[in-house]
Amino acid sequence: MLVRLGGATDVLVAGGGPVGLAVAIGLRRFGVDCAVVERHDSALDFPKGRRVTVRTMEILRQWGLEPAVAEVALERAESLFAYRGATLLAEDYVRQEVPDPGDRHPASPTQEVICSQERLEPILLEAARAAGARIWQGTELAWFRAGEESVEAGVVERASGESRTVSCQWLVGADGSQSRVRAELGVDWAPVGPGGDRVSILFWSPLKERMADRLAGAYYLSQPGPGTTVGAVDNAEHWLLLTEHDPTRPFDRREAERLVRAAVGDDEVPVEPLQWRFWRRQAALAERFALGRVALAGDAAHVTTPLGGLGMNCGVADAHNLAWKLAMVVAGSGQGALVATYEEERRPAAAATVEASLGAARPPAPIDGIVLGAVYDSAAITPDGTAPPAVEDPVGDYIPTARPLNPRPPRGPLHAPLRARRCDQLGTGRCRGRPPRRPPRHHRHRGPGLLRGLRPLEKRRGARPPRRLRRSAPPGPGGPRPRAPRPRAPAGPRSRPRPEPLSGPAPVHPSTADCRTRTRKRGPALS
Repeated sequence: MLVRLGGATDVLVAGGGPVGLAVAIGLRRFGVDCAVVERHDSALDFPKGRRVTVRTMEILRQWGLEPAVAEVALERAESLFAYRGATLLAEDYVRQEVPDPGDRHPASPTQEVICSQERLEPILLEAARAAGARIWQGTELAWFRAGEESVEAGVVERASGESRTVSCQWLVGADGSQSRVRAELGVDWAPVGPGGDRVSILFWSPLKERMADRLAGAYYLSQPGPGTTVGAVDNAEHWLLLTEHDPTRPFDRREAERLVRAAVGDDEVPVEPLQWRFWRRQAALAERFALGRVALAGDAAHVTTPLGGLGMNCGVADAHNLAWKLAMVVAGSGQGALVATYEEERRPAAAATVEASLGAARPPAPIDGIVLGAVYDSAAITPDGTAPPAVEDPVGDYIPTARPLNPRPPRGPLHAPLRARRCDQLGTGRCRGRPPRRPPRHHRHRGPGLLRGLRPLEKRRGARPPRRLRRSAPPGPGGPRPRAPRPRAPAGPRSRPRPEPLSGPAPVHPSTADCRTRTRKRGPALS
């Protein structure tokens, strides 16, 4: 494995989850060489991060991944409902429709979907590899030293323990809430809300027939404890239980089965816990998103609660914002100060997202304002003097506006894929921006001025302006005088006498005769 590691690259990404892979895809779209270090040997096999918002689907649409994600997503008719009851099979329950941003706002050609991370991540992994990114699975970042011009990092293969040194221009830490990159930078968390220990249990249970009239995208229960949530994996046999957990008590398969049966509400229904993971519910924001040649993205920069399913989507927006800026600096079209605007733009948006995850984004509450209404204010954006639209609910209300917002990178051939609107309205999956065409060669010159590189047609040697542009006036007073006809020389004897016509057949060149003969021999006989 390590025979392919080491060396140099433009950007090194620590973390191969959805955010790290999104950074790699964004960089490769601009031709930036990049490598991704991922400590796990394969993609995630545990459901999490199920909500894919409209804005994230717009980004995936730019990358040509929207159809693949929509194909593996939960059936749309079921994802537009939220269930509330004591248990999954309780007699008394409420099935409430969730507002759909795609239906209310035709400004976006995409729609929100429910797609678990274990289904989304393989699509991103395949796309990153197909784009040319180097994915080093089973390796992790051990250390790094950031200088003024470059970054040196140590990469360790977990299976063998062998290590190599990688030299890069930029380092992106997308290695989760326990980020080594953030810890090495000395960046602390700024807690936003209270935390708590939780457990997620993936279980099997054939509940589709019993729940045919109550299928939803998320199920909010009061058993086995307050704040319990069951997420639909396939709404047939696989489900994800999220509930409180006491870390001082032992946890085994029997305890997992007890919690699952309490959430289902019927002891006669067969259940089987498949996997479980412990985690801590918290809402926090990193004090810095970028320092020197190192940037943080995703859970390494901000952590949200599961309410609203905003965490992964906020991370993909980080990657989308950071990728084009790094590409511009690597290509020499921008300065390092451009990367500093990543923190100026994304940290306020992430702070609002973290705050919304404490309760304001709980379904069925709309989240259009958080998803589509981000307002950026940085040195990379020239204000137009207008104020942002006033909304009563910044989490749920979204008012379309033409102010300089995200994403709007500087113009130029490098940023043609992002220069148009957020995404196209024609259903092609590509933006309408195109690099400016170079003028024809005979129209270019090296003269100074604003029109450098363009030469008017009438200034070319031997060229005449079009007839419709020639000056003309009727003859008469004030008009041009009619020109006198040019005198012609009298006809005289020709300088060379005309040759006399030859008698007989015209002579034929030998080479021509040979060709005709060969042609006749090859051609078919005519009757």
